[in-house]
Amino acid sequence: MSIVRLPKTKFSSQLCMCLALTAVTLSLASNAVAQTETVLYSFKNSPDGAHPQSGLVLRDGNLYGTTGFGGENNEGTVFELRRTATGWAEKVLYKFTGGSDGGSPYGALTFDNSGNLYGTTTVGGITSGDCPTSGCGVVFELTSSPSGWTETVIHSFTGGSDGLNPLADLATDRLGNIYGASCGDQYCFTAGNVFELMPSGSSWNYAVIASGVSPSNGKLAIDTEGNLYGANYFGGNDGCILTTCGTVFELSRSGGSWTTTTSYSFSPGASGSNPFASVTLGPSGLFGTAQLGGSGNAGTVFELHHSHGVWSETPLYAFTDGVNGYEPAAAVVIDKSGNVFSWALSDGDCDGDNCGLVFELSPPNGGRWSERVVHNFGSTNGDGWGPYGSLTLDSVGNLYGVTFDGGAGSAGGSGNGTVYEITP
Repeated sequence: MSIVRLPKTKFSSQLCMCLALTAVTLSLASNAVAQTETVLYSFKNSPDGAHPQSGLVLRDGNLYGTTGFGGENNEGTVFELRRTATGWAEKVLYKFTGGSDGGSPYGALTFDNSGNLYGTTTVGGITSGDCPTSGCGVVFELTSSPSGWTETVIHSFTGGSDGLNPLADLATDRLGNIYGASCGDQYCFTAGNVFELMPSGSSWNYAVIASGVSPSNGKLAIDTEGNLYGANYFGGNDGCILTTCGTVFELSRSGGSWTTTTSYSFSPGASGSNPFASVTLGPSGLFGTAQLGGSGNAGTVFELHHSHGVWSETPLYAFTDGVNGYEPAAAVVIDKSGNVFSWALSDGDCDGDNCGLVFELSPPNGGRWSERVVHNFGSTNGDGWGPYGSLTLDSVGNLYGVTFDGGAGSAGGSGNGTVYEITP
């Protein structure tokens, strides 16, 4: 038996805690099909940053993301990767100090319609009783000018009723409102909040729109009516490996208030349990991954359908601790043909560590959904290992993501992480 391990971060997140509790038998072999994975950039630690912990955002053909470590102050960076005639070039847009400006970003960035960037940090900002030395984290805005990018903190968490340690990705609606989630304590052991930031002239109004929830990582999904959807790692029915099985919830606005509804509660058994990542709006419902449960007790990919006021769940694929990976821990992305992509853990060739793999689920043609491994990290030296954050899909079907470790000149567990592209 072996304990699943992911790279250590500056804080103990839900993922580190829950994966450390899950013992699995590792008997994986290589199953990578012909793959077209390309490392676009390998981080060097300083001054460019190290160990990205969030997915990427794509705008005008360029990629934007964050590193949780490294940079000139070892508090992480915001970076841009721009395509050039000779390859991809990285530029540091902002380097965090760990002070009032924040430090160690974790969630993915988001753009508004004017090209401003928004994100969160897990430390920095206001120091309080709950965060006496490192700060409780911030929400920040980056604005561009001919002289460079300028950071403005639009909310500093206090550790009180507004929460602390925001880990989830930010989402923006068509009106420019920003949505995210915070934890209830420094280690996300207790339920936190879903929050909304509303622009008001040159300032922002912060409001908690749902409390007592434990939103999973990733971005809240927003439908055309402005309703929000997310997943809770804990809560709901009892009887799963981690006691409670997790839920999917909906937030709907009526007038000036929000109502929280549990759309689906996972149960022990084939449907899967404990979704670590948020859900994604698809052509016929909500799609997501459950980290645990399923027929192989190694997690599932699921779809939720809404009919006659009731949500019902259909497991699309169950992992089995085999060559196709186990314990998916990221949101899914869906291409124009209805194929579903995400990543899961795998043993790979990382000297006993869990390299991770990218998988694809193809919709059934009179049968079941079929899974294939698109890329198994650690299969070639320098390709990175330990995927983090959600994948990003461009208009022609290319996938982009990050790995926490590995990169050029590295083998096994060394290296500062990568940005990669996969053409399925």
